[in-house]
Amino acid sequence: MKINLIILACFLFLIACNSNSSNSNQEQSLIINIEDLTKKIKYYPNDPFIETFKKSEFFQLSGLEDQVVETSNGTVLSIPKAAFRDQTGRIIEKEITLEVVDIASLEEQIQSNISGQYKDKVLQKGATLFINATKDGKQLILNKDQPIYVATPTAHGLKHALIFEGIRNPQGEMQWLSSQKPKQFLIPMDLKELDFLPPNFALTVEQNLPFRNYKTANKKLIDSLYYSFSPHYPRSKKTAHPSNVQFKFYQWEGQSSDTTSLCTGIDPGAIKVIKKKKFAATFIATKAFEQRMHYLHLAQEQAALEVYLQHLDWDLSRCDDKVAQLLGTKPPQQLQFKAFARENWGNIKNLPTAVKNLGKYYSKQLQKTRQQLCQLKHTHDKALQQKAALAQRQRENYQKVLHKRATYRLKKFGFQLDKMGWITIAEALEPLDTFDLEIKVAKGAYYDRVHVYSIDKKINSIFAFTSKDNNRFQAGYYGDPYLLYKKMQEAQALVVAYRKGAVYYDLQTFQVAPIVRIELHPQMVSPKALKILLKKLDSGHQRFNKLQLDLTYQAIFHKEKLRRKQLKKEQDFIQKLGFIALPCTYGAQQ
Repeated sequence: MKINLIILACFLFLIACNSNSSNSNQEQSLIINIEDLTKKIKYYPNDPFIETFKKSEFFQLSGLEDQVVETSNGTVLSIPKAAFRDQTGRIIEKEITLEVVDIASLEEQIQSNISGQYKDKVLQKGATLFINATKDGKQLILNKDQPIYVATPTAHGLKHALIFEGIRNPQGEMQWLSSQKPKQFLIPMDLKELDFLPPNFALTVEQNLPFRNYKTANKKLIDSLYYSFSPHYPRSKKTAHPSNVQFKFYQWEGQSSDTTSLCTGIDPGAIKVIKKKKFAATFIATKAFEQRMHYLHLAQEQAALEVYLQHLDWDLSRCDDKVAQLLGTKPPQQLQFKAFARENWGNIKNLPTAVKNLGKYYSKQLQKTRQQLCQLKHTHDKALQQKAALAQRQRENYQKVLHKRATYRLKKFGFQLDKMGWITIAEALEPLDTFDLEIKVAKGAYYDRVHVYSIDKKINSIFAFTSKDNNRFQAGYYGDPYLLYKKMQEAQALVVAYRKGAVYYDLQTFQVAPIVRIELHPQMVSPKALKILLKKLDSGHQRFNKLQLDLTYQAIFHKEKLRRKQLKKEQDFIQKLGFIALPCTYGAQQ
């Protein structure tokens, strides 16, 4: 007769099969600490099922090494060194014989007569284990300081598995006594392999590329985009989005509006912190927490995430239960975390005691991370403001150039321009004959940018036209809005156009009449040839009336326009991500 043996059984009450548990039907591992179970007898000599009883499997172990063994039915036993003592209490360091009976299939259960019930409840069987250890045929006992852990694959549908202590009588009948929930120990994995981002965030990034220099999405880009929202996370009820840099670059260009958003959700900075190596030995680094993180984003409650991060030494199920209580005002999410709590997940096996200090570490790191991310955002915003300020200064300088042209032109026509105003201008222009001048550029929309000028060689003056469509040019800039010509005077119309680095131009001479219609047909020209032409046309002109100076400004303005266009595109992209990262009224007030 063998004594000091252990029988483990994992069963589910049939009456609990209709539970609303969130567990899927996929297999999961139940990690059982067999230290806490009392020792039982395998069977008596006259047991009628000895002949058909499931045969034992034997493993030879060393008492000096950590070892893992697996039965033919897939049950895994993790056995630390010094796991066994002899009956005098001394640690066994030499070779040990481990005997395991792993009864799993229905046929094995019938042949071994592993059946029965608990009180008046019928049990749906999962797995039954018998474990015994000997040295030289002598019985060993467990070392309570070095418990053995058993992971056994449960059958499909076992949502509320329990461990029962069993007794087998001489007639080969099983009686199941007290039960306990099996502790499911979490297995950590590489934090880099876990996805803690909001649902669909990565997909949205991938669908909206390219972004800046990125044509394809990678983890570094996706993570950095998500973390960049941390400075926008509200520290109070209202968080104002940074104002877009605003100024009228062209006369018809509008101004974008600032927005103030009410934001809720998970602080992206918190996710950046828990990805640090410090959390690699906690339940943060598990698939179970990854699953919970998904629903924490949906719950939009930072306080719920803090429950886990401030109680890393708790069992995961205990945290789940506390979060369910916290989400009492959000029924869908509350039910989900109640279901998580019923899974009865424990913590990491052999959890370091120092894990209790990680809550404080997290809080300090979160504050530090927020400061770093805010500083990065401040640096980025400052760079944008500097570029916008530079563009504004260029625009102001150009306005001064235009004003000098207007003043020069009026003086040449015998008028003194002492101030800009409707009365003064109207009085000055009254003696001159009016004319209607319109310049068209053939296929103007084909070009990236088109610049049209009229040139008065009599007074060495130029006039710059504006257009909304690159086809029709009739108006001037705000700083130089009026073109003055004498009746029947000769002048020149010039177009300089650009497309993908190539340069085009056309030059025509026209005579001033009440109605003047000109159509220019740009032809490709080399930059060198154009420079020679412009130099000739600028001959005798003062600096503010030079075509080359005006085209230099126009190149600067075009570059700024492209920058602003790209910035708007990036802002639209970021706004899409903002709806996911911080589920708030993002852009609703625009």
